[in-house]
Amino acid sequence: VKDPADTLVFVEVKSAYGDAAGDPAFWVNAKKQRILWKLAEKYVALNGYGNSPCRFDVAAVIMNNGESRVTHFVDAFRL
Repeated sequence: VKDPADTLVFVEVKSAYGDAAGDPAFWVNAKKQRILWKLAEKYVALNGYGNSPCRFDVAAVIMNNGESRVTHFVDAFRL
C-alpha cells in the first residue's frame, strides 16, 4: 500500500481472541521485524520500487465477546 506521501507501507496484522495472551502488537519482536524487512526488500526489488521510501506499521486486533478492538501503530519499527 502507498500512503498519500507516496511511501510504501507494509502492515503486519496480528490478532488475538481476548486479552489472555497480551497485546498482539508485542508479538512483532526483533526476529519477526528482520523477517519482514527481508521480505520487503525482495518485494521492492521485484516490483520496481527501487528508492521508494518505506515504513512498517503494525495493526493489533483483539476480539472479545463478538466485538473487535483495532490499534494501528504507524511507523511501528525501523531497521
